[in-house]
Amino acid sequence: MTFQLPAYFNNYRKTIVKRPKIYFYDTAIVCGLTGIRRPEHLQWHPAYGQIFESMVTADIMKYFLHRGVRPPIYYWRDKTGHEIDLIIDTDKEPLAVEIKSGQTVNPEWFRHLRYWHKLTGSSRSYLLYGGTRTMTRGATHVIPWREFVRHLDRYIPGLT
Repeated sequence: MTFQLPAYFNNYRKTIVKRPKIYFYDTAIVCGLTGIRRPEHLQWHPAYGQIFESMVTADIMKYFLHRGVRPPIYYWRDKTGHEIDLIIDTDKEPLAVEIKSGQTVNPEWFRHLRYWHKLTGSSRSYLLYGGTRTMTRGATHVIPWREFVRHLDRYIPGLT
């Protein structure tokens, strides 16, 4: 019913958080535990963003598990509060992925990704969101979460 998302340990000369994060595979259980009984109550609930992040993370985890592959996904957080929701470890470079529930892109959403690019020298990242438009902002590909999860191998070739 739950899984642990391990911390990404390449510290880039930073003190990092090493505790795993816990996620539910089924966000309906989370909704039940938080008292959300109807779908229309979810979008106004204070935990909506975290529940959305949990759902997308679980879907990406299942993408790998259904293919018989150990999921190469992690999260990263340093002691100063910079956090990346997912790190997908690839042969080329670790890819940073931020997950946002909003339907319109907010410039503030890129803050941690910009920090990650500066820290690691990474050349690309992803921002998955609740909207419907695909776009690029600097080194970040902004993609609707449904499209990314369905076509992960198109966005990150050679994963499976």
